[in-house]
Amino acid sequence: MKSLRTFAQIYKRIDQHATRYSAVVVVLLFGLFLEAYMHDFNLVYITLFFVFSLAFSAGPIGILNLGHLEASYVRSGRLFAHQEGKVSMQVSNPSSTTSWSITLHHEKTSVQLEPLKGETSTTLQLPVTPKKRGTFIHKNCYLESKYPLSTVRLVMKIHESYEGIVYPEPKGLSLQSFLALEETYYGEEKEFDGLRAYDGSQKLSHIHWA
Repeated sequence: MKSLRTFAQIYKRIDQHATRYSAVVVVLLFGLFLEAYMHDFNLVYITLFFVFSLAFSAGPIGILNLGHLEASYVRSGRLFAHQEGKVSMQVSNPSSTTSWSITLHHEKTSVQLEPLKGETSTTLQLPVTPKKRGTFIHKNCYLESKYPLSTVRLVMKIHESYEGIVYPEPKGLSLQSFLALEETYYGEEKEFDGLRAYDGSQKLSHIHWA
C-alpha cells in the first residue's frame, strides 16, 4: 500500500504527452491484431502481447525514473545587463535507483543531465542574458524525460522561481587590458595597480619590503 501511495503522489507531479512514435506503436498493434485475427498464428499473438506489454510498462517505468527527482535554484555569480550569465540549479535524486535520460529545460534552452545515481545530486547551469538592469526573475523551468521509450514525453514542472539583481552593463577597460597598455609591468608608484621597480633613488620610507 505504501508503494502504491508513493506512486500515486509521484504520478500527480508528472505530465504525459504522446509523441509521434506512439502513433507508430498504435499502428503496429492494430496491424498485429488484424494479422492474428485473420491467420490465427501463435507467433503473431506472442509478438502482439510482447509489444503491448512493452508499450504499457514504459509509462510507469518512466514516471518512477523522473518523479523522484527534486530541483531547486542555487545562488550563483552576479548578472550584468546585456551580458550572458549563468543561473545554477541543483537536481537531487533522493531515491535508491539511478535516473536516466533527464533534460532540464527553460524556454529554448536545455541542459542534458548525466545519469544521476541514487542519493546524489548535481548542479546545472542555464545560460541567461538579462535585457535590463534591476530585478531579475527566472522561472518556468521543467525536467523532461523520454525514458525508457520515446513514445511518451514525461514532464515535471519546477514551481520554484529565482529572483536576483541585474547590475548595469560594465563599460571601460578591464584591469588586464589596462595593464597590457602600460610600458612597464609594475606601473607607477601613484597608480593603484602596482609599484614601480626600485632604482636606488627613492627614499627608504617609500620602499615596499615584500
